[in-house]
Amino acid sequence: MNKQLGILLIGVFAALPSLAEEQTVLFDFSDLEWFGNLSATYMDAGGDVEFHGNTASLYGGSPEIALDDGQNVSLAVGFQTQDGWRLSAELAQASLASSTAGVFGFDDRIDDTFRVDAEIESLLFMLNGGYDFDIGSDRFTPFFEGGVGVARNKWNQAILDVSYDSLLWNGTTLDDQQLIGYSYPDGENTEFAWSASLGLRVALSEQFDLALSYGFIDLGQAATGTDANGDALGVDDLSSQQLQLGLDFAF
Repeated sequence: MNKQLGILLIGVFAALPSLAEEQTVLFDFSDLEWFGNLSATYMDAGGDVEFHGNTASLYGGSPEIALDDGQNVSLAVGFQTQDGWRLSAELAQASLASSTAGVFGFDDRIDDTFRVDAEIESLLFMLNGGYDFDIGSDRFTPFFEGGVGVARNKWNQAILDVSYDSLLWNGTTLDDQQLIGYSYPDGENTEFAWSASLGLRVALSEQFDLALSYGFIDLGQAATGTDANGDALGVDDLSSQQLQLGLDFAF
């Protein structure tokens, strides 16, 4: 029995080279061009910091506070086909902050001034697909790219200053009183993220390309933790227009 098994195995191994030659190649990875990309991005943030919980529901008139500009750095690795399609995996770190300018409330808090110092960080993992348009130039290549992924949004800081001068909800007027340096708990949440952009790739050499693009990214929602009074801060639509400058390098 063992002798027969040995003869069978020898026959199988002897036939493998001829079998391999006859197989149809479904994926020819030798035709793929592998690349990496390192990018820095200026973010023109959208969305507003809003009050949630008792502060908003009891007193009313709490303003929305705009987000300031931010930045994003990313590293991507992927491949390009001979006909111009590209696929890559990207890891990025985005940082955004609230505007610290004073904002007046409204309704019952028309004379109160609010300032929020908030820092939001987002760790992103994206799967991006794109296409390079052939315009007959060896140097310039327009492209489109879109991606979907996961954003881990974290509030590292949320500090509130309020100057009270309004007639509050319970009928008490707090002339010239202030709440300075009130801190909300940090918060984290995981959100679906997506992006889309148009750009131009400029060949610097056979190995390196400079890529400039303009686009939009949506990071979902972000919120602080809820404090002991049932209050929190949140951004319901954390998004940004962005201008990205990157360096592609061929492997």
